[in-house]
Amino acid sequence: MTYWVIGGVVVVVLVAVVAFSVGRTNPSSDVVGRLTEQIRTETAKQYEKRVLDLDTQLRASQTAYMESQKRYDNIIKKLKEIKDGKDAIKPPQNATELNARFVGLGYTPVGR
Repeated sequence: MTYWVIGGVVVVVLVAVVAFSVGRTNPSSDVVGRLTEQIRTETAKQYEKRVLDLDTQLRASQTAYMESQKRYDNIIKKLKEIKDGKDAIKPPQNATELNARFVGLGYTPVGR
């Protein structure tokens, strides 16, 4: 029985030594380097694709903003023109001027 125990311990020690030596050499640093490089390459490709997508979205947003700003500026300009035109209107000084304004708008004054 003692021989079996001693033989078992020797086998366990031999298996441990073989497992340790195989574990140190496999995977080799070359395999780990290749896997690391492959992962880094894939990550860089994904990053570049994401940057290009975001850049495209940014350009589209900037274009839309510029068009919106132009429309806003035109609206503000028209509002200023309308306000200035409204402020420039004076009440008619006499009946002749009043009749002339109505005729200019397309209304025919009564009595003509």
